[in-house]
Amino acid sequence: IEHWLDAGDGTGLLDVTILPAEAIDTGAMWRVDGGEWHSSGDLHGFSVGFHALEFAEIDGWTEPRSETVHIREGKTTALSRMYDLQTGGVRVTISPQGPIDLGAKWKIAGDMWRSSGEIVTGLPLGFYKIEFSEIGEWVAPADQNIDLEDGLITDVEASYKHPLVINELLASNNRFNFDPQSEDDDWIELYNAGAEAINTGGMHLTDNLDNPTKWQIPTGNPALTTILPGGHLLIWADGDEEDYPAGLHAGFEINASGDELGLFDSNGAILIDSVKFPEQDANVSYGRYPDGN
Repeated sequence: IEHWLDAGDGTGLLDVTILPAEAIDTGAMWRVDGGEWHSSGDLHGFSVGFHALEFAEIDGWTEPRSETVHIREGKTTALSRMYDLQTGGVRVTISPQGPIDLGAKWKIAGDMWRSSGEIVTGLPLGFYKIEFSEIGEWVAPADQNIDLEDGLITDVEASYKHPLVINELLASNNRFNFDPQSEDDDWIELYNAGAEAINTGGMHLTDNLDNPTKWQIPTGNPALTTILPGGHLLIWADGDEEDYPAGLHAGFEINASGDELGLFDSNGAILIDSVKFPEQDANVSYGRYPDGN
């Protein structure tokens, strides 16, 4: 839009209005022919003819394109130009599925809680903190700080970790570790990496992830099924459930040719931990080192 007003001989006036106000507050300015910078709304005279108009670069904003303006004698050319706020977005993906099913959420810069995979766009560039909700015994991921880039979606991946893990197993035992019945059975060891004692009674252990409730750890005997912080729980994988309470005896045996194990919650719906292992040598255990890793 151009408006024509009187000015002096051989010169014309240029009036440049910059929008929005937030860009002005951040330092948006204009100048002609590489000269001094001027603020929004300043009225300045220039010689008649064509001149190069440009705008200052400011962090977080995209300046208007440079252009050529025509200054006419005795007239005022009034222009209005817009800076565009640079924005980015973020997508946060939470794993594993267990805490998601229990309601695990994330939020950015103290905003509302959001679901895994949700995308937030239109965020001004800068540094932001991603936080994660607390979910029961699950250990929430540490806060993450991100720096958004203009026009890009920043992907953030975060994993909750349950303090209980399948820590070690012996799938071909014929020499070591005899159970209370003096049998050299295979075994599975659980480990509590958390800071609180956890009663495993009612949880499920399986060698088939498609059958999560294959064997339930007995309830009503917390002295036998509770794991102290940094403690271990040995479960004999011998199929001899009738030997309980003289030890914990899973209702299945481990396949030394390679197998999978899963630890599920008391409903058999939430996978707490799992492990797949290759063919095992006799009397050689397979596990995490150090404990819980």
